[in-house]
Amino acid sequence: FASAGLLQAVGGVLLVFVWRRQIRETVQRVSWKILALSIITDVVGFGAELLYTIALSVWYLALVETIASLQYFFIFVWGLILSRWFPQVLRERMTKSVLINKLVAIMLITGGIYLLAQ
Repeated sequence: FASAGLLQAVGGVLLVFVWRRQIRETVQRVSWKILALSIITDVVGFGAELLYTIALSVWYLALVETIASLQYFFIFVWGLILSRWFPQVLRERMTKSVLINKLVAIMLITGGIYLLAQ
């Protein structure tokens, strides 16, 4: 796990070095709120990846993978919630059939996770 993380870090530093001009231009164009949100999501993502790796190292693989597969359930739920709160961002018509399709997808994901856990 450590060697994979180190390779990703070296690759990331190299990519930042190669694309530094584009990165600088992008940083100058966006607001500080967007940059702060991006940094926060990166830190949270790094923490999640670190906890996932630690969990794989010390617990049962099947259990960790089952718990990790719940992320798709939460993505669907957050998609539903955010599309209701911020309809201008997701620009999706929330008709009855779309809502039913999303709810069926959530139930299928939940059922699949249950079957994997058995």
